[in-house]
Amino acid sequence: MDPGRRFQGAWKLDTEPRAAYRDADGRAFAGERPDLIRFEPAVSFRAGESQSVQPPPGHGLLDVLVCTDPACGGTGVLLLDGEVVGAGDGRYQVAVEPGPHRLEVQGADASSTEFTSRTGERVCFTSGHGVSVRHLTGFHTRLYRVTEGSDFLPQINREAARSASVGCLVTIVSLVALLVAAVWAALTGSQVADFAAGTAVLLSAVGLMTGVAMGVRTTHRLHREAESARIAVRRERDPASCLAAAAVGFPSPNDLRRWGRSVSGAALVFDLMLFRVIRGPDGEVAYTGDASELALSHAGRLRTRIDGVEVPCDWATWHYPLDEGPHRFAIEYGPDGLGGTARHEFTLDVRGLSIVYVPVRVFRIWDPVRRELTGREPEITHSLTADGVADVTRLDWMPTRLWPGRPAL
Repeated sequence: MDPGRRFQGAWKLDTEPRAAYRDADGRAFAGERPDLIRFEPAVSFRAGESQSVQPPPGHGLLDVLVCTDPACGGTGVLLLDGEVVGAGDGRYQVAVEPGPHRLEVQGADASSTEFTSRTGERVCFTSGHGVSVRHLTGFHTRLYRVTEGSDFLPQINREAARSASVGCLVTIVSLVALLVAAVWAALTGSQVADFAAGTAVLLSAVGLMTGVAMGVRTTHRLHREAESARIAVRRERDPASCLAAAAVGFPSPNDLRRWGRSVSGAALVFDLMLFRVIRGPDGEVAYTGDASELALSHAGRLRTRIDGVEVPCDWATWHYPLDEGPHRFAIEYGPDGLGGTARHEFTLDVRGLSIVYVPVRVFRIWDPVRRELTGREPEITHSLTADGVADVTRLDWMPTRLWPGRPAL
């Protein structure tokens, strides 16, 4: 266990859950209706051993890859319409009734979306695009609807990996050659040495640019392949009485950034910090264990009110078109399965486009001695991340995933 991870007092909390919960034996857990799902672990999917099934008569099929850590080896929780389908990173194929549905994936964080199922139709989602294709530093769970037959888990193939490795090697050799040439020219001072050093500098610069280009090209290709497979990244809801137009949801802040450079109002980046841990008798905690109750545990739902009117929200990034001026926000969480509730209010003076980071901490703590699930009271806070279109167009505006106002441990 990491001795720095303790839940003993307000100042002994992690600033964020640094890992999704992982079952120690690598097991997957089914919900209440295992007959309606087919599950295959990520290792089978990566090896090309996963088999597609057909929707049963009168049903549609939800085909989703749950990936909640960089290795796609966590025990992520898949929820459909608020009910647990199963826990364990991998591919789920779930029979669903025709009609609208709400989909969630939870690990150390969470992502939510909605879809409509039709009889005989396969609807595909993945959170695996955050593994090799990153828009933010570190891994984040982001649910994207993708085309059938697309790659749920884009990985660098052998040829691309070799190209990237050669590029890194060329870059390193070029840097070393550049330093050696500069030192040699400075020490000898002869015309021959200066000519040789100049030639070495030129070749090193060419090698440096070539190496960087080889590595960057591989990353860009993965980005293009993943983004070309995504469907309907933006989703809209009918406006509430306090909104000037429809509220719009996005899987990630980066998707909002691409869309929202010329809009005004407020955007809330909702972020679940889900602590699923086992706490030993000494108070130390671990993110790995073998408690099925903990593996299947999950966070509840959010509600958001602006000026007293309820507006759409979930574990995503939502834009609300608002008139300029002060607006009162109220974020509510719970009650959840352990009875926890939380409420957070703040006033935002909207000028152009204001972006607010709203993290919610939820605790699921397994007591191995008493064999029961416990928790702490959930918490909500906020911080203003970007204010105005100029801030949103910056490359570094996106939220840092730390609890605002608390020092990093």
